[in-house]
Order: sequence, then structure tokens, then C-alpha cells
Amino acid sequence: MERILFVFTVFIALTEGQVKPEVTIWPGTKEIYSGDTLVLSCNGSGQVTWFLNDQKNDHPNETWIISAVSTRNSGSYSCQRDSLRSDPKNITVLEYIPPATLSLISDLPVITQGDSVVLELQVDEGLEGWFCRVYKGHRARRIIIRSTLMSSNETRVQIHPKTLLENESPALYWCEHKTTKKRSNLITITTTDKMVMLETLPEPATLGKELTLQCLVWGQPIISEAAFFKDGKQLSISSFAYKIAQVKQDDEGSYHCKATYKFKDNKSNLPHTVASDPQVLKTKAALPQPVLTNKGNDMSCTCEKCAPNHTYRYYYKGEDGKLMWVKDRTVLRDGKYMCRAVWAKGVSMLSQPIHITPGISWIILILVILGILLFVALIIYCIKRKRAIDAAKAQDAAYEELPQGKDAIEMQKAKAGEQGGEGGYEALKRSKTDEKEGVYHTLGAGEGKGGEGGYEALKRSKTDEKEGEYQTLGAEGGKGGEGGYEALKRSKTDEKEGEYQTLGAEGGKGGEGGYEALKISKTDEKEGEYQTLGAGGGKGGE
Repeated sequence: MERILFVFTVFIALTEGQVKPEVTIWPGTKEIYSGDTLVLSCNGSGQVTWFLNDQKNDHPNETWIISAVSTRNSGSYSCQRDSLRSDPKNITVLEYIPPATLSLISDLPVITQGDSVVLELQVDEGLEGWFCRVYKGHRARRIIIRSTLMSSNETRVQIHPKTLLENESPALYWCEHKTTKKRSNLITITTTDKMVMLETLPEPATLGKELTLQCLVWGQPIISEAAFFKDGKQLSISSFAYKIAQVKQDDEGSYHCKATYKFKDNKSNLPHTVASDPQVLKTKAALPQPVLTNKGNDMSCTCEKCAPNHTYRYYYKGEDGKLMWVKDRTVLRDGKYMCRAVWAKGVSMLSQPIHITPGISWIILILVILGILLFVALIIYCIKRKRAIDAAKAQDAAYEELPQGKDAIEMQKAKAGEQGGEGGYEALKRSKTDEKEGVYHTLGAGEGKGGEGGYEALKRSKTDEKEGEYQTLGAEGGKGGEGGYEALKRSKTDEKEGEYQTLGAEGGKGGEGGYEALKISKTDEKEGEYQTLGAGGGKGGE
């Protein structure tokens, strides 16, 4: 009896000193997406036993890594240390994609020990509140990112984590939002200490999609051949790659490659044949994928299998392969476009890209045509104006430029002096005396005012002004000289009778060779008779 009591006491003491184990899940239990890699840890000491939906699992280690989870991995997880069992952790795997995208920029999911990778986080609605983590060496650590890069105005940021050591493989990278708990997909990076590496995707392969496995050798030597193996069985031999046209569930397994190579500076010229570390290939189901169409530069996205109450987002795919959220679909540029369905907890796959070349609307077309016509009209106007200006310049060049003002008067005087007076032109002069009498001097050829060949001044005296007489230009100095012209004179008597004096050749009114006055008498006026111009001096002369 005492012996039984002692054993019972020891058992209680040991039980009371033992701590109940707890299950920790990375990247968390809030949202788990199809294709994620889960890391489950059971803390405490003693032998570990894992349970899924109260069914014992044969995984023996305290850390349980589940690659490429799907809906079949949903359930209740717990662990037991000796006789104590943890509280269950419930996991629901969602059949869609996280709202944020984490991608591998360096394109090498397998790296050498002591090396690092470059990642990029992309979100649609700003980076403020986002941060990133890495799980490596059985611990989750936060990645330091400069706070100025995580603003609400930025949608993309590059991440440069620290190097990975031997005991830190595999490493899981993801990002999440501190308030909404939204997160990105996971990226898995492994390390190796071998020269030959099998390169595959940093995420599980999608069923029905194409997949290429590459056998790479550090240092870029000449690879003569590469053999690929699945679960220890050789598949094929090629130069460096193995392609799977459409991934199936049966393609899951452990893959490795064996490369035969040699370096250019190898003096022995002996090739090396090295096998890579194995990589586990996991697959995930093809998630709902919308269809993008375009009619008259109006993009439309549809997804029948997507979750209810979803909306659509449209993206422009740049030449670098990066996506830019297109918020205004009325302004498009030439290039490739894609779309996806978006709802509260995730997004769908991206649609297949389509190429869109924005057309020109009728309004824009009319404006362009009017602009062209106006431009052509302007050119025609400028050409015609230039021709008119050139023609005017050519016409002006045919005439000698005449001086103005005092220069013109001096030039005329100079010309008159050079010609010796004769044949020159006398200045048109008006004296103070003439100004009173209303006389203007003519341009005379001689010295005298009435000289031969000159022109007599057109003079109107006060007497003539009263009688309406204007003096003629005479050939001689006298008023009635030979060859002169008699004044056109109308006397008061004639004015009454309606008679106009003729221009006579002589000084007399009716001289020989003169012209008889055109006279209309009162009698003639009545009879409608008009007097003729006679050759003689008399009224009825010959």
C-alpha cells in the first residue's frame, strides 16, 4: 500500500510540473490560401504525436511542414507531449488568392548557403500598414523595411532580406497588414551547398499549366547533358531543362537532376557529374479565372465560378511584366490588359491577357480632320502672301526711288542746272503778289516769264474774276500774242444771252483763225438753235 501511494505521488508531481503543449502555425490561422506552405510547431518536451481531426498522424517531429495546402488540409490540428494534449487549432483553406502579391525578383528559389534573395510586394491600395516576415531556423522574424517606402501613395516596394545560412532552410517569406490582417502569398526559398541545383517555381505548380524544371550549375560551365529524376526514376536526358506541358496531380513527387559539365579553363579536360539536392514538387488546383473581353474599347470582365458579391479590377501589363491597376477605363493606352475578381478575403486568378489598341472616337476624328484642314489653309495663305510680297518687291525694284521733301527740290534744281536751263523744268512758284491775284507760274523752258517755248502763268485778275475770265497759256509774253490762246471770257452781257467766248488764234475776239463764240440767243433758245464755231472773226464769218 505504501508503494502504490509513493508511485501515485511521484506521478502527480511530474504531472503538475509539466506544461501543456501549444500548437503554433505560421503564417497564422487568420487566412490560409490554397497553395500556401504551413509550418506547425508543438512546443514543450517529450515525445510528440500529431492529430488531424482527432486522427493520429504519423509525423514524428515537433515541426510539421505541409506544402501546397488545399481544401483537403482544412480541419482541426493538435499535438500531444507524453500524456498532455494541446488545444486544437482550426484551419480553413480558402480556394482563392491573397489580395497582395509577393514575387521573387531574383528568379532563383534555390540559392547557395550565405546568399540572399530580392522580393517585391505589390498591393492595389497603398503600402501603409503593411509589414513582412520570414520564418527560418524554427523562428519567425520581422523584416526591416524603411518606413518612408511604406506610404499610402506607394503600391510597390522591393524587399532585401538577410542572407540564409545552412540551418535556416527552407525559409518562408510573406507580408501582412497590421490592422486588416490581409496578407500576401508565401514564397519558399531553399539553400544548397552543391554546384548543381534543380530550379523550380517558388510556389506550387498549378494543375493544367505548363511547368519547366531547370538543371543549373554555378559558375556557368559547359553542360554536356542533364538527366532528370522523379522519386529516383530517370525521366529523360536533355541539355538543361525538363518541360511538363500540363501539370497533373500525378506529377507531384521528389525531383532531382544530375548534370555533366566542365569549365573552360579545366586543364585536365575531365568532365564532372554531380547530382542536385531533391526538391519536392507540389501542385495546387487551378482557381477560378475570369474572362476579359473588349468591345469598342470598353473592357468587360466576367467570372462565373468566383465567390459572390465580388467586384472587378483591371490591370495594364507593362513591358517589364508588372501590373498597374487601371482605375479609369475611359483612358486606355496601347498594350496588354488583364482583370481579376476581388472580394473581402481574396482575389481570383488573373485573366488571360488581351491586347487593346484604343480607337479614335468620331469627335476626336472630326477635330483631327478640322485641324488638318486649318493647317493646310494656313500653309496656302502663307504661300499666296509670300508670292504677293515677292511680286510687290519685284515691281518696286523696276522704279527708281524718288527722294522726298527738300531733297526732291534740290535734285530738280540740279538737273535744271546741268541741262543749261533749256529743256529743264522750272519750279512751280507762287509769289506773294501772285498769291494775292491767284496766279501760279508755269514750268518755263526759257529765262523769261513769257519767253519763247515757255508757258505763261495761269492768271486770274480781280477784273477777270468779276467777269469770269481765265487767261490762256500764251506762246508769247503778250496776252494776245501770236500763237497764243485767247482768254475764255464771259461778259455780263454774254452771261445774259448765254454766250461763251471761243479760244481765238489772234488777240481779237473775232480774229482770223479764231473760234466763234457758241452763242444762244433768246430767239435761238426758243427755236432750239445753237451757233457753230466759225473759222473767221465775225459771228457769221467763213
